Amino acid sequence: MDNLKKELLLNVIVVSPILTLVWAGIATTIEDPTSPTDFGPFLPLVLSFLLLYPFNLFVSFTHYFMASRIHPRVLRVIIFNILGLLVSGLVSYFTTTYYLFYPTYSTFIIFSAISFRHKWLF
Repeated sequence: MDNLKKELLLNVIVVSPILTLVWAGIATTIEDPTSPTDFGPFLPLVLSFLLLYPFNLFVSFTHYFMASRIHPRVLRVIIFNILGLLVSGLVSYFTTTYYLFYPTYSTFIIFSAISFRHKWLF
């Protein structure tokens, strides 16, 4: 199995769920008057996880396809992070909440770091 497929599996099976759980846990602690915290912390955690995990999977597969098409690693990371800034900015702009910028952009940064350091992981 080549390194790109190993990196994709690592992103999908390990990194995405952990990153999503961390950000879903943080999202349950945000004080929002419209949040469903009357049902306890479990429901907001599950709802946040179900919203963020498909996004992280989409970013994982986008990163894999970009890696298979763009071969210089530095160029790939630069383009991927510019795409991340664009997507994170659009998500923050259209949802009018500034705190969604950090979970969306952190996904791009962490996947780029894994891509840049994948020789030590595999």
